[in-house]
Amino acid sequence: MNIDSLKTTLMALSTTPGVAGQGSEKQTAAAAPGRGVQGSAAPLAEDIVSVTRQQQAASDKEEKKQAQNKAAEPRNAEIYKYKAVFAVDDDKNVVIRFVDKKGKVVQQVPPEEYLEMVSKFRASTENLFSTKA
Repeated sequence: MNIDSLKTTLMALSTTPGVAGQGSEKQTAAAAPGRGVQGSAAPLAEDIVSVTRQQQAASDKEEKKQAQNKAAEPRNAEIYKYKAVFAVDDDKNVVIRFVDKKGKVVQQVPPEEYLEMVSKFRASTENLFSTKA
């Protein structure tokens, strides 16, 4: 039901003889809280229309949130394309390898070249400061 049809229905009810004029003024005031004794059906119709507009605005906000969540899903899928594998190599270095879904190593931290350099540096320092005769 849209706002225009609701408004038309309420206006028809308020102008129908015997519907709006029935009961005492106390019942009319009870039907429209906050309107006092002078309350009429027309302000009540405006209140209902404003409530329906608020409900539509709330549903629009909910739809926007759902659309934003759907838009964020592809970005989240890209984040989890790789799996991190933590390992300790033979020289007791901690190595992290990022592996794709096929099992191929995409990146390694620290890089292989760095690990080779460290092992050569250790070997040279052992030769320089060796206590073996």
